[in-house]
Amino acid sequence: MKASREHNIYLSRQAMDIMIGLQVCVGGSDYILPGRYDIRKHISNSSLNRVISETVNFIQQRREEFEHFTVHDLRRTASTLLHEAGFNSDWIEKQLAHEQRGVRAVYNKEESAGQRRDML
Repeated sequence: MKASREHNIYLSRQAMDIMIGLQVCVGGSDYILPGRYDIRKHISNSSLNRVISETVNFIQQRREEFEHFTVHDLRRTASTLLHEAGFNSDWIEKQLAHEQRGVRAVYNKEESAGQRRDML
C-alpha cells in the first residue's frame, strides 16, 4: 500500500478460494505474487504491466483485435462497472484505497466490510 497504510480487502468466498490456491503455489512467500528472484518481496507493477503487454501482443499477433491496457486500466474499469451497477461510491472508493480528505476522514472510520464483500 502507498505510504505503508493498512488496507483491508473484503473478498467473496470464491475469491478467497483462489487466493488460498495461489498462496499454496508460491512456496512460503507472504505475497500472493512474489518477486521473481526474492519471495520476500512482491512482484513489481512493471512486471504486471509486462505480462499484460506480452499477452496483448500474443493476441494481436493472431490477427485478433485487442486494445492494449495496463493494471491501472483494470482499476478504472472496475470503478466504472461498479458505479454503473449502482454500488455506493464510498464503498468503491474505499475498495480502491482512495483516501477521504478533511474532517470526514478524521471522523469516518467505517469499513463497510459486508457491503464491500457483497459488491465484489
